[in-house]
Amino acid sequence: MNDYLLSILLGAIEGLTEFLPVSSTAHLRIAEALFQIDLGNGFWKMYTVVIQLGAILALTAFFWRRILKFLGTFPRGARGDRTVLTHPLSLVLIAFIVTAIPAFLLSKLIGKNLENLHVMAFALLIGGIVMWLVDSLFVRPKIQQMDERGGGKVIRAHVPLSEMFGYATTVRSMSQGRASYTMQFLAYEPAPKNVAEAVIAKNAGNTQRI
Repeated sequence: MNDYLLSILLGAIEGLTEFLPVSSTAHLRIAEALFQIDLGNGFWKMYTVVIQLGAILALTAFFWRRILKFLGTFPRGARGDRTVLTHPLSLVLIAFIVTAIPAFLLSKLIGKNLENLHVMAFALLIGGIVMWLVDSLFVRPKIQQMDERGGGKVIRAHVPLSEMFGYATTVRSMSQGRASYTMQFLAYEPAPKNVAEAVIAKNAGNTQRI
């Protein structure tokens, strides 16, 4: 296959799979194998690494204003309720360090499996299952519908009332003051087990007999 056409196809795969919650790199390597590319070839290994810059630079170019605004909230946060250790920027840095250290220590083992399609497929499968479980069990806002209206998007979701406190400030900050929201009571539902246990533990000493 022509290298230019191959680059266009691989670039499209990389860009589209960035929207998925599991590894875009694994998708790219599997696609390369389907296109009969030698996964052990040094050039294509480097190609797979460098192509990631396209997605990173695209996000930087598209969201640069939001990124600068976000950086400007350090260390107190947009609502003034954060510290140096709890600001999202610090949390991302902590997550990076926690990920980078074992990756560095296991770099030889990881390098040996970059061409192993079975390992990549297994990782994609497990990653997808974990994401589904987390979304089903712990993500409490449930998006029901997304519509287009007047050049914007209308999102309908079921959200616990407790999650909406402070949301007005958050949505204004995220949309630079252009978004708004309304609420309507839907129903009572049992609280998730972890939330119920936390509430019971917090109020265990405040019970009174009537």
